[in-house]
Amino acid sequence: QGLLCRPGSRTAQRILALCVARFSVGPISPTLSGRAECPTRLCQVLPLVKPGSPRRCNALPRSDSGERPALTPATLAGIFHERDFSVCQETDRMNDAVSTLLTIAAALIGGGTAVWLMGRLLRRWARERRSEHRVLIEDALKHLHHCEATDKPASLESLAGVLRISRNRSVEIIERLAELGLVRSADGGLRLTDEGRRDALRIVRVHRLLERYLAERTGVAEARWHEEADRREHLLTTKQIDALAAEMGDPRFDPHGSPIPTKAGDVGPTLGRPLVGLAPGTHAVIVSIEDEPEVVYAQLVAEQLIVGAPLRVLESEPERIRVEAFGEEHVLAPLLAANVFVRTLAAAPPGPDTWEYLAGLAIGRSAKVVDISPVCRGPQRRRLLDLGLVPGTVVRAELASPGGDPTGYLVRGAVIALRRSQAELIRVEPIEYGAA
Repeated sequence: QGLLCRPGSRTAQRILALCVARFSVGPISPTLSGRAECPTRLCQVLPLVKPGSPRRCNALPRSDSGERPALTPATLAGIFHERDFSVCQETDRMNDAVSTLLTIAAALIGGGTAVWLMGRLLRRWARERRSEHRVLIEDALKHLHHCEATDKPASLESLAGVLRISRNRSVEIIERLAELGLVRSADGGLRLTDEGRRDALRIVRVHRLLERYLAERTGVAEARWHEEADRREHLLTTKQIDALAAEMGDPRFDPHGSPIPTKAGDVGPTLGRPLVGLAPGTHAVIVSIEDEPEVVYAQLVAEQLIVGAPLRVLESEPERIRVEAFGEEHVLAPLLAANVFVRTLAAAPPGPDTWEYLAGLAIGRSAKVVDISPVCRGPQRRRLLDLGLVPGTVVRAELASPGGDPTGYLVRGAVIALRRSQAELIRVEPIEYGAA
């Protein structure tokens, strides 16, 4: 009121009346003034006007007696309904216009946001599509290299099966490889070019380095090494690959016994010969296990046949091959045995019957560590080595817990506690009393 006109003037009274009627009770219909609650609601907002107030309003017409009626909530509502309803209608039209503009602005903002989000999703989908195509090309090169290394024919069907794609998609991949000069057709099959072989060896190098890393530096289960390496091998740059190899001391073999290609692309031959075809009674040691196909490798893992395990062939038939390893008998189908490569031995190695383990060492006895079982891998093997349990170390059983597990062993001047399950992984050679 103070901003628009002089307080107490006629204009101020009219503006105040309109505001009270508009915002306190909304647009007043002809019957609204007859409601009992209307005057009271008006007076709650207009402190200057109370029921029964003697104030006069110049905006009201004079009566027959010449006096203007008193300014009350009822007369205030009458003024609004009879003389100023057009102003209310104009206000409504303005409010409707503002609401329309706000609605249009909200729609434009919402539409723009939707277009922006859709653009981001489309760009992300395009990046993932390109990444998937690159992964398929690299996996195809790795498969073709595997076929060449094992003297197996490579075809569209074998590629589609390994990559788990349709035959038509495999045709697209081969065509793209041919355009890049990485693959050629020869003798009714697919062969890598020199450039394609270099790219394939790079992928093989990354894969086997990652498997070695997972085996030695992490607690990932053996059955998942191949899967995890497959997932990560496409994410590393050349600099990261070289740094990983240097950190691990440039290992020559992966945990399956397969040779790791060097940075220059040189790769050694696969050691050993297939287990299939060995005569009964032959003694051998496992030097390599093929980790593809994954189903076959999972069965070999379940049989606990690992690199470094000594074995003896008990039976060799076209239907099955029976071997003994770590004192246990294993029956393998020829398909499984073909993925196990061994090195034959001229004489039988010391068997489990003649081996002694740290878990069987009596309190007060000493022994010399021979080796740690190849079954012990990863962080657990590294922990035992860090504790000083390396070949040649003298260990003395000092004391046992009340329950018998764990047991305290004196190793290089310090007493360490080992669980029985850990001590059973350490092969030892007993020595005489006092030799320690």
